[in-house]
Amino acid sequence: MKKRAASVLAGLLLAAGCTESQPAEVPADFEGAVRALLADATFGARTCGAALDADPGSKVFAWADAALPATGVDRLRAAAVAAGWQPQVTDRYALALTGRDNRRLAVTLDGDRATVRAESNRCSTQPTEALPDDAFSRPELTAAQRATLTAVFPPTRDMALWFGVVAGVDLDEALFPADADEPPPAWLTTCQDGDRFGLRLAADTSTTLPESTDVPPVHERLVAAVREGWSVKPKLAGQRSWVDAEQVIAGHPVTVSSFLDKRTSTSGQTTVQFDVRVAMADCVPPG
Repeated sequence: MKKRAASVLAGLLLAAGCTESQPAEVPADFEGAVRALLADATFGARTCGAALDADPGSKVFAWADAALPATGVDRLRAAAVAAGWQPQVTDRYALALTGRDNRRLAVTLDGDRATVRAESNRCSTQPTEALPDDAFSRPELTAAQRATLTAVFPPTRDMALWFGVVAGVDLDEALFPADADEPPPAWLTTCQDGDRFGLRLAADTSTTLPESTDVPPVHERLVAAVREGWSVKPKLAGQRSWVDAEQVIAGHPVTVSSFLDKRTSTSGQTTVQFDVRVAMADCVPPG
């Protein structure tokens, strides 16, 4: 009877996309990355418990725990940044970092003692005991990243604002602050390019223009408005317009795009969508 009940339960779990989680081998790359920072860490790993992640050789949730004096947290941060971990702004921990291949590291202080938890999540879902997402969603610029991205941001922002002026649109001031030297947090996007992990700039805003707007003349004005130093790639198809302005700034390729789309629904309602998008190709590491 017990065997039958267990079999029924296993069948229900499988049908729901779940399997029983089992102990697993700690991925060697995760162990190496953590031991480079915390030589005395202890490790564990388990399979994901999801039918789609059944391969215990690659789809596992792994963790590492360590302790150090509170005075060592600043040294840990410096070493982690130099090794390619990205600091995060958080009120939950004394230190929060993200790393390549969906790694996280958090430090909790208790008096003169610091407790460190590092995780590597290769599952298709977030395990319930994993470090919480909300503590790792606000990247913090390091000195090296600030030096690079504050060189890229102003001319990129200015080109985006100019597209808005030509289209008769005031772009969101919070997203496109006219007088700021540093990119706002919304522009900072975590990225991974091969072994390189860090941040790139990206922004996207959308608004509507009056339904009387005729796209081709606006398209021509947008093309003509691309400033000196930027190359332009325009495309016009009926009442749809794409204009890409491209430039290499401080060694980093950047694209500022405008998109216009005028369409009429089957009910006869006309809408004109205007988008401005910013994309930076390179991933800038923290160290």
